[in-house]
Amino acid sequence: MYNCGKIQKITILYASTRPGTYAAEEREVLGPDESRALCEEANREQISIEELIKRRTSRKVESVVINLPIAEIKPIQRAHEE
Repeated sequence: MYNCGKIQKITILYASTRPGTYAAEEREVLGPDESRALCEEANREQISIEELIKRRTSRKVESVVINLPIAEIKPIQRAHEE
């Protein structure tokens, strides 16, 4: 399934948990060792890395991105916050 030697980073983007926040505003970035371990386990179970992560967390996962940089989402300042 996956070539685990090529996976260097996995970014988990979580769904919005409260009103006024963006989907995927909260994220977790896994380094090479954690990413490789997840990859190997997904291969053993013959499921996707995303499915494995969704099974392991109680938080709602929006998406999983492998090896690609993700732009930061900056909240919009409201007039009363300036």
